[in-house]
Amino acid sequence: MKKVVALIDPSSGYERALLHGIGKYARLHGPWNFYCEPPYYTSVSRKQLEIASLREWHPDGIIAHECNRVEDLITLKVPLIVSPCSFLGDPQIPAICTDDRLVGEMAAEHLLRRGFRVFLYCGFQGFRWTQGRLQGFAERIAQGGGQVETHFYRKRRPKRAWLQEQESLANRLCLMPKPLAVMAANDDMGQLVCEACKVTGLKVPEEVSVLGVDNDTLMCDMASPPLSSVALNPERVGFEAGALLDRLMAGEVMSGERIIDHPTHVVARQSTGNLAIADPLVAEAVHFIQKNWRKRLTVSELASHVAVSRRALERRFRRTIQHSVLDEIHAVQANHISQMLIETDMPIKQIADIFGGPDFKYMLRWFRKVTGMTPKMYRMRYGRK
Repeated sequence: MKKVVALIDPSSGYERALLHGIGKYARLHGPWNFYCEPPYYTSVSRKQLEIASLREWHPDGIIAHECNRVEDLITLKVPLIVSPCSFLGDPQIPAICTDDRLVGEMAAEHLLRRGFRVFLYCGFQGFRWTQGRLQGFAERIAQGGGQVETHFYRKRRPKRAWLQEQESLANRLCLMPKPLAVMAANDDMGQLVCEACKVTGLKVPEEVSVLGVDNDTLMCDMASPPLSSVALNPERVGFEAGALLDRLMAGEVMSGERIIDHPTHVVARQSTGNLAIADPLVAEAVHFIQKNWRKRLTVSELASHVAVSRRALERRFRRTIQHSVLDEIHAVQANHISQMLIETDMPIKQIADIFGGPDFKYMLRWFRKVTGMTPKMYRMRYGRK
C-alpha cells in the first residue's frame, strides 16, 4: 500500500473538496495509506511539522499546500505536488494552479450584465492568485467601459486584525458611489465585505452587490445575505492530482506539470440579486429573463412583455448593456446549463428538453456559441470524475 502525505488544511471548502477528489482517486485506484494535516487541537501544526517524523514514515508521495515548508518537503526526495502555487520557486515541481484571469473575467461579465458601472476589487496583498484575478477583472471591466478601484488586506501590517480590516473596508465602501459592485478575491473576503456593509448600514444588494470566488457553500451561506460566487472545480482537480501523483510514484519524472483549475460558472445568490441597469425597461426585461430561465424565450415574447417593439427593445439593450437581447437570454441559460452539467448526472438530452424544448440541435448550437464547447465536451472537461 502506497503511503501518501496530504498536507492540505481542510478548514476551507476549496481544500476540503480538493481532499475529497484525492480520496476518491485513492478509493478507485489505491488503496493508499494517508498522513493528513494534523487537527488544530493536537500539539503538531503546520509550523511545527517534524520532517524527521515524516522521513521515518517513508512516504511514497506528497500533496501539500505550499505554505507547508516546501523546501523541507523536497529533502524527503519523493514525488511532490504543491497547491495552490502562489509563490512556488522550483519550476520542476508539479503544481495545482487556478486560471485566475478567467476567474476575474467571469466575475466581471456577471456584474456587467447586471448593469453596474462602479466597481471595487477587494483582495489580499502579496498573493499572485489575487493579482491574477484582479487583472482579469479589470481588463474585462475596461472593455465594458468601466474602471476598477482596489482595496487590499495587508497580512503583514503590524497589529492588523481582521476586525480592524472590516473597519477600514467599511470606511472605503462609504466613500464609493452607489450602486456599487464588489468582486472579492475569495468567499472569505466576500463575507467580510457583507459584514462591513452592515457596520455602515449599507444594504446588500440594493446599494452594494458582492461576488466572491470558490463557491464555499459554508461561507456563502454564513454571509448575510447569501453570497454569490464564481465556482471552481477543486474536486475534479484533486482527482487529477491523485492520478498525477500515482504516475509519479510509479516512476514518471517530475517535470513541472500544471493541473489547471478553470472556473465553471457563477452561482448567483441574493448578494448580487439587484440590477443597476439605468434603463428601467431593460432592467424589467433582464429581470424577466432571469426569472424565466427555464423557458425558451423569444425576443418578440420579451418585447411584448415590456410593451415595446422588438426593434426598440434591441436598440435599448445595445445602448444600455452593450449586447443583444438574445445574447442575454443565452448567457443566463448557459450559466444554468453549465451548473447542471457539472453538479448533476442528468442526461444531456433531458437538460436540453428543459431549455430548448423539442429542438435539441438549437440548444447545442447556442450553448457552443456561448461557451465554445458542446454540452458533452463541457461535461467531459469540468464534470464529475
